[in-house]
Amino acid sequence: MFQDLSLRKKSLILIGATVAVLMLIAAYFLVDQIARQSRESIELQAKNYIAVESSNIESFFAQYGRVVDTFVNSAHIKKWFSNWNDRTKDYSASPGYAEVNKDFVRVANDPSVLSAFIASAFTGEYFKENERTAAYADGRPYYANKRPWWQEANAVGKLYLGALSTDINTGAISAVLQTPIKNEQGTLIGVGGVDLQLDQIQQMIEGISFRQQGFGFLLDSDLKVVHLAEQSGHNLSITDDGGKQKDGLEGLERDFADTEGFNALNQLMLSQEQGFSKVTFKGEDFYVVFNRIELEKPLVKWNVGLMLPAEIIDQPVSNAVQATALSVIAMLVVILFVIYTAVSIIVKPIRSLIKV
Repeated sequence: MFQDLSLRKKSLILIGATVAVLMLIAAYFLVDQIARQSRESIELQAKNYIAVESSNIESFFAQYGRVVDTFVNSAHIKKWFSNWNDRTKDYSASPGYAEVNKDFVRVANDPSVLSAFIASAFTGEYFKENERTAAYADGRPYYANKRPWWQEANAVGKLYLGALSTDINTGAISAVLQTPIKNEQGTLIGVGGVDLQLDQIQQMIEGISFRQQGFGFLLDSDLKVVHLAEQSGHNLSITDDGGKQKDGLEGLERDFADTEGFNALNQLMLSQEQGFSKVTFKGEDFYVVFNRIELEKPLVKWNVGLMLPAEIIDQPVSNAVQATALSVIAMLVVILFVIYTAVSIIVKPIRSLIKV
């Protein structure tokens, strides 16, 4: 059948088919590259964005780490707590206490600090601004150096960010920033620090979004939720108060149908400082970009992340692929037209010679 065609048609088919095949092969690799570059570009933007948020949170904790370090290491505080060893004495009349209490008050006046405290290693009393705790409300003696948080502070052995708690009066979420305190002779004289309000951090997390979409989360060193944006509609527990146990993001799989992938996300966060993953939340696909918050002073190892609806990344990639594909088709049509015209110009004189 091909042999019966005219010279012009044969030339057009052979040349056109060759060009079309080459164009399609080139188009396949071009579209694949455009798709990959588009996806990588958006992913990089999201990663850079969350890295900036991570840096802001690190700066917040580093700032208050310096506050605590200056507070607990002041000369008059170390001197007074090195000499305080009798629970029966009137602490308020003790020489040097007024100066110590001024430091408590000064630190506690910061809007992000609920209270400043030092617990004595010698007496077990718990001191904060303008008051001391030496007994429970029912009259039983209170010893801070027998409490779990005291043991934890000495096990860590340095300034660190500890557990979350909820204020029973205000409902405010706070985290303890504390450290063991030793005097010049290396003797443990107490554990001190601040109860740090996290409302500023919570506002940062609530403000996390990418192109006005998605929502943020903050996890502690055990990958338990410190804050998950309210728009997620979650009901996860973020403290151990009230008999509840803290939840991780995997708790979303328990609370919502058509939700999965969060256990795999946890494993990824354990093994990587930053990364990209995919989950399903309430039947909708999300990409998750995360970054580790890591400091040595204070010791912090948390994770901040952003959940993005998959369409934020998939739609621009799809648009780029479609635009590229249409451009390739248009170019192929133009090239075929040029080939057809060129073949006609070349074949016409040949046909004339044949007739002669």
